[in-house]
Amino acid sequence: MLKKTIKYKDSVILIWEIQESLEKIKKLILNHLTESDFEYLKFLKNERRQKEWLLSRYLIKNACNLENKINIKYDNFGKPYTDTHKISISHSNDYVAVIASETAEVGIDIQKISEITVKVASKFISDEEKSFFDITDSQITTLLWSIKEAAYKFYGEKNLAFIHGIIIPEFDFTTENSVKVIIKNTIETKIKFGFVDEYVFAYTQND
Repeated sequence: MLKKTIKYKDSVILIWEIQESLEKIKKLILNHLTESDFEYLKFLKNERRQKEWLLSRYLIKNACNLENKINIKYDNFGKPYTDTHKISISHSNDYVAVIASETAEVGIDIQKISEITVKVASKFISDEEKSFFDITDSQITTLLWSIKEAAYKFYGEKNLAFIHGIIIPEFDFTTENSVKVIIKNTIETKIKFGFVDEYVFAYTQND
């Protein structure tokens, strides 16, 4: 079920809650898959993983307004794209999120709010960031993780450490819906974020 449609700059963001059976999802998208997609699908034995993968293709089709086959490619760093759009895909439990832009690099992430992010906070939150945020609050730590994950996908290259390579300044998530982060001390991008049910999501498009 489509939960959110967001338009940001020239990007389209779609967020879907997986409630459908696998057979119903297949009917939505099978006619738009390539031969290589069908080959890959054979290797996905887990039904939940099949649902995530198929729905991500369905959402990309709609976000990119594609009428024919969905030919998703990957660059040398594993970042997905199509012939017409820059794209990013994320999934967490029963949710799938995508973003697509014709003109600019993008990144998206969705996460179910979890206490696990509190337990591992010291692995991705710097000492300076700890002075700004309550890292005992799972809503905050999950949001910070999602913001950094969206920034990582936007950057699109490897060897980017979350703890020091992506810096989040102080902000108030109860009154703000975006924050400008710094990647590798040189790249600045605005990350937009929001909440849906028990999930947080974050996304960005390069200016």
